[in-house]
Amino acid sequence: MRQPNRWWRRTIGMVLSVGLIAGVWAQNPPYRPNLMWHIAAGWLQYPTSFTEDGEYLLTTSPVGFLVQVYQVSALLNPSTPRGHALVSYDYNGGYILTTFTDKDETGKEYVVGLGNPVLMWRWVRDPLAFRGGYLEAPKQWALPGWTNWVVQRVINYPVAMVLRGDRTDRRYNRLAVSGDGNGTLRIVLLDYNATSLTPVVVSGAHTGPITALAYDPQTRRLITGGRDGLIRVWQVALDAGGTPSLTPLQTIAAHWSDVVSLALAQVGSNRYLVSLSLNYELAGWSWPNPSSTPLWHRMVESGGPSDLDDVNQFLSGGTPYGDLNWVILEIYREISYNPSGLSGAVLLLDPATGKEHYRFVGFDDRNVDYLRSLRPFIVSPPIGGARYIAGIINQSWRDERVVAPGVGGLWPAQFDRVQTVATAPASATALDTMAVGTTRYLAVGYANGELRVYRNTGSGWSLWDSATTLHPSKQIVGVRLISQSGGIFTLSADVEGALVVAQHTGSVTLKANLSTGLTAAEALALGSDSASALVAVAGQKDGAPRVEVLRLTWSGTTPTLVGLAGFDVSGETGPAVSVAFVQAGRADVAVSTGTQVSRWNFASNAYSRALNFGGSYPASYAALSIAGNALWQAFAFTPRVEDVNTGSALWGATDDIYYVLGYPVLALSAEQAVWGLAYRSNSQDDSYWLMRGRGLTRPNTASNVMGEGLQVALPEAPTAIARDPSNPDLFYVSCLDGSVQQALLPDFTPSVMMGYAGLSGTLFEVVQNRIATFLTSYGPAFRWFGDSGVGIRHAAIVNLTNGQTASSAMQCNADGTGCNPYDVGINALMRLSPSGNVLYGYEVANSRLTGWNGTTMAPLFNTYAFPIHWWPIAVDDTRVALLYNEARGSYQLGNPPVTYYRYRPVIRIIKWTPTLTTEAIRPLDENTEMGFIMNDRNFHPSYLQSMRWDMNSTRRVAAVWGAHYYDPNTPNAYERRILILHRPNPNDWGTWVVREVLRQGVDFPGLVYPTLVVFHPNAPGVLYVGLSNGRLRIYKLDANGNLLNRTNPDELVPTLGTLGPVSTLDVGNYVLNGLNYAAIVFGGPEGLSVWVGFVCQPGWLNEVHFYQTDIAFFPSAGMGYVQVEQPDASQWPYLVYSNGLVMSAAKLDNLPELPCPEDVNRDGIVDDADVLLVLFAFGGEGYIPADVNCDGIVDDADLLQVLFAFGQQC
Repeated sequence: MRQPNRWWRRTIGMVLSVGLIAGVWAQNPPYRPNLMWHIAAGWLQYPTSFTEDGEYLLTTSPVGFLVQVYQVSALLNPSTPRGHALVSYDYNGGYILTTFTDKDETGKEYVVGLGNPVLMWRWVRDPLAFRGGYLEAPKQWALPGWTNWVVQRVINYPVAMVLRGDRTDRRYNRLAVSGDGNGTLRIVLLDYNATSLTPVVVSGAHTGPITALAYDPQTRRLITGGRDGLIRVWQVALDAGGTPSLTPLQTIAAHWSDVVSLALAQVGSNRYLVSLSLNYELAGWSWPNPSSTPLWHRMVESGGPSDLDDVNQFLSGGTPYGDLNWVILEIYREISYNPSGLSGAVLLLDPATGKEHYRFVGFDDRNVDYLRSLRPFIVSPPIGGARYIAGIINQSWRDERVVAPGVGGLWPAQFDRVQTVATAPASATALDTMAVGTTRYLAVGYANGELRVYRNTGSGWSLWDSATTLHPSKQIVGVRLISQSGGIFTLSADVEGALVVAQHTGSVTLKANLSTGLTAAEALALGSDSASALVAVAGQKDGAPRVEVLRLTWSGTTPTLVGLAGFDVSGETGPAVSVAFVQAGRADVAVSTGTQVSRWNFASNAYSRALNFGGSYPASYAALSIAGNALWQAFAFTPRVEDVNTGSALWGATDDIYYVLGYPVLALSAEQAVWGLAYRSNSQDDSYWLMRGRGLTRPNTASNVMGEGLQVALPEAPTAIARDPSNPDLFYVSCLDGSVQQALLPDFTPSVMMGYAGLSGTLFEVVQNRIATFLTSYGPAFRWFGDSGVGIRHAAIVNLTNGQTASSAMQCNADGTGCNPYDVGINALMRLSPSGNVLYGYEVANSRLTGWNGTTMAPLFNTYAFPIHWWPIAVDDTRVALLYNEARGSYQLGNPPVTYYRYRPVIRIIKWTPTLTTEAIRPLDENTEMGFIMNDRNFHPSYLQSMRWDMNSTRRVAAVWGAHYYDPNTPNAYERRILILHRPNPNDWGTWVVREVLRQGVDFPGLVYPTLVVFHPNAPGVLYVGLSNGRLRIYKLDANGNLLNRTNPDELVPTLGTLGPVSTLDVGNYVLNGLNYAAIVFGGPEGLSVWVGFVCQPGWLNEVHFYQTDIAFFPSAGMGYVQVEQPDASQWPYLVYSNGLVMSAAKLDNLPELPCPEDVNRDGIVDDADVLLVLFAFGGEGYIPADVNCDGIVDDADLLQVLFAFGQQC
């Protein structure tokens, strides 16, 4: 028997609630939910700015129009689930150019949207709030003449910026500047609390459109560029009253064409201004006092055809402070111009010389365009002594019809200029590194036969040993460092096939010298088997490709080289140019010749061909390197990776006209390698680079491709690569000019901001601690799969408490097919059966109905048999109900005649077990119940998707909401209405009788109309109806669906805020101190209203919260859904909501309690009258005042509650 609810328990609870209210409101303002987690999803999330301390990162999106703030420390924490670093978000007003401000004179920070009107959010920091901060609702001002375009790169429109970085007079951090198409500058001091703003106008700043802006906070100087080719410098000032001014200081005739962007940088104590023109000319200037002649100028590669509407290059300083030691140049090539080549690159330039230093690249026809965005990536302020880059990753355009999403990423900005370690008069041709303790060694072989060993004990590299007599005048083709018995040795091979082992002590001692018998050698490899070290030398003998393998053994410091086996690479021509041992402990090798890459296994003292890789490569040079099971091959034009054991492709790529390889490769892992390449652009000479490349992971490895790369510039063509033994991101490269270069190539695997490409924003289901939803993932490497450019969609169960996926089932095929490219799960509709045992899902774009086990996600059924359906209702564990359209013919009207098509909605009841079948259908009469008319039959799915419906808990009453086109002669006339249907026979699912029709213009006042319908989850006779005026009605029905209060329903009118039209609605039952309450949540574009009711006392309704921060729904797109659930009666109920791009969960805490529920007749005292009311209703259905605990039945629990409270004054 349940314990009765004692009055003193409720009193203590109410006292605790008051305390909790104060505590929670200290953590969040009353207009923000008490958040537990956000999951960020979506695409085209452009990072725009960091806070000045680097703790928060702002992104904006043209898809979904959200501005989002992420916590950087959470992004960098590996334990943070992907997507969970999101702190706060709001509509961005459609503005791409949004930015943080630095702190102003009062310590406040803001986010500004630089369009017209100007938007300004206050960024509030509170260490007790969810992730330490939130966006406060924006203010906006329409400024006369201010920029009405927000993308700075589109240069025939105005540009705008917020001035940042002032540390002495922080009023300057609220200044914003815009330039227009007439050459006019405007500057305004932003004030969040002002009702209006007036900018100061400077006419004639340029003779044509202003096309570029930059600002130096150290000197408070604004730099402008224009279509007139001029750069102008202005002094920015603020008087005591806060009026800004711009005073011209200098004019430079900088370029012959439009100045499209400007950037500031600093190297040591020297500062620079760099400018870029429309005709691809870069120029560097001293700063802050530039002369009329640039320090340097150069032409850069074009990005393809450009006009004033499509600038294909963009220059940036990376930060708003001009404090980086390089500038960023983005190059973008249009697909139509260059469909098979490099489509995007981001370069880091030396501002003192204009030379390229680093380059981020992607391969368009390999389904990824790395870091292409509306602007180059941005760089953080120092965070814990390090800087970080934020930018777009995985921006692909495989299919011209589909702009595939880009994902925001964050990774360390670990860059350094290439340093020369060694120089020599002859070409460096071989290289190796080794560490012994804290001492590092570097061995270099040269084309003239010289062998050098460099040593670094911690204070830099110095020449330690050299010899010219080991391979006199013979090119060294390979060298390996060996530590043996406390000594340092080199194993080297020369072009004539000689092998030499030498000891190095500061002088050279020859220890072994052996001819391999090859007439010409090309490559050397060092491996081992279970017995000893192994040495392989590849080359040719008498014109045929051949490999010799030898055993290397030691007696103390004395080496012995003995032949193990040799083999001709039969059937191939040219020399064996590269060789690599397959794995430690085996003598098997991979070999590359001029025509083939193959594997040769060693058994019974002989080698035999085991398999060939990748077909043939005519006239190709292929350098080989192996990591794990990945065989990396750098042959002409593109890298290729195959499984060294099976020969199956792990990565592939098509020819790229911009890359000429044939240079060395060093495998780092199955996904990454470093290789040399030449970059050929337009008619310029080759430039040489070292690239760290990464593959593009797909579920089906046969379709994997090389994805992206980070390159560092080299002075000459590379010949060999070695990795630093202590720093895995540091590499050494020998070059044809005889130099050895030290290059830092960091692993640029990012911390991904978004967890998914899409979330189910239209319909998900929460049952107990489980959220059933559709998630569209970026896959293992957070990349897109399949030629369509879409992600892999999963039906998933998400844990309500922590927001992490508990189980999921893949919906697309392994290669990415099977998902519609235009749907990322936003309109994938999920429903859990009332028991939670069965999960039903309907994908609108694919017309696929699926069922899973609600716990394990084991599939139950999957069918495409029900196309163009909508809004499933999980009837029970065996049935699901949906709506669909039925065509009802056509007719013509007017002169000339126009054809109109008639449709009617149909309810379909589907039973999936024991066999999948339609159990019943119930068409709605298009004349008297609900139907629609249109002159384009292709639009009928859109009409269907505007409908909503629900069934009550008995599944005997349904409410259908939609628009009814009632007059064929006036085909555009319609009314929104609600049909209430009743199923008289509990065993007959096909017979539904219309009991009531609630009509726009009849049952709703004036222009008000219904927008949504939801039944109470437990009380079958309570229907909630959302209205277009932001209110909510509560109708009461009898068991047959007849309205009991049609003319006087309860109406909830929010007073804490304004919603706009109700576009999302849910009612959840929760238990508090043994009583069953209803949490009523309804929202619109302006916010979310939360009410508490007690169904058994209909007049007790309380508005408790109004949320407008971190709430953003999309009613026009039909996206936005909310649910209330209480997983455990000991906890507050939870609120879960999503708009398709963000899913959030919050606690609905501090909810009020019904005073004295035992006073059944509400006369102020619990007495015998209340006892009698309970006794007379005893055993009957509940949801009446006698059902004291409101659990649906009047029973002993209710009677005991009244008896224990007997005599209590209320």
